[in-house]
Amino acid sequence: MTRESKELSVGADRFLALEWANQAFELYVSTRDMLLARDFLQVYLETQIDGKESRRKTYNQLNRLWLSDKDATAPLRSGILSFANIPFDIPLSVLHLGLAINVFPIYAETVQVVGTLARIMDSVPVNAIIDRVIERFSNPTSIPRAVTRVLQTLNNWGFIETQESKVKTLHMELVNEDLVSWYILAMLFSNPQSETTLQELDNNPFKLGINFLHPRKAIGNSNDLTLARNFQGLEVIRKK
Repeated sequence: MTRESKELSVGADRFLALEWANQAFELYVSTRDMLLARDFLQVYLETQIDGKESRRKTYNQLNRLWLSDKDATAPLRSGILSFANIPFDIPLSVLHLGLAINVFPIYAETVQVVGTLARIMDSVPVNAIIDRVIERFSNPTSIPRAVTRVLQTLNNWGFIETQESKVKTLHMELVNEDLVSWYILAMLFSNPQSETTLQELDNNPFKLGINFLHPRKAIGNSNDLTLARNFQGLEVIRKK
């Protein structure tokens, strides 16, 4: 991994319950006025979180995740609106994860470390994850707490299981073609090269325990992805 070190963003050390993230998502897809959606989110969080400062920071992170409409991730969000059967037929946690690894450097680094280490060991020590992530940031003192909150969130979202200070990825099968192609697109957004081979897709650490059902078919039916050949003759997935 060669990501450039970045400062943690405000609010990137918050636990994000799946219920809260789902609420932000539902506001995004149902309320086209983002100012109004943000107001609704603030009112909702007042019923969920005690403490003004904690609530403010959680709101900031959820807002950046789902209710920002002028950042580089906006096309990724808007692509969701063309899905069929939203929000009922797909695991919304996958949408949250795809955005989180693009919006927040701490999520990108933590997920990448977990996904990488989980391929060589059944259970990954939390301390090993923290040590790897610390290497990628210039403010190491804030990293242990931030990583702990990210892991707590990933556990709540159903991607990992944490026991006795160790993390294990959980299997998740993605069947919906729209969701498969969208998550592949999310991984490409996080990749500076903006392309990946089919073999690299299988081993991409951002998948954690996610398995794509019929990815080639999903890519073929996608409006955003295409299969091509690179100069080595390998099949690569690219953004259109």
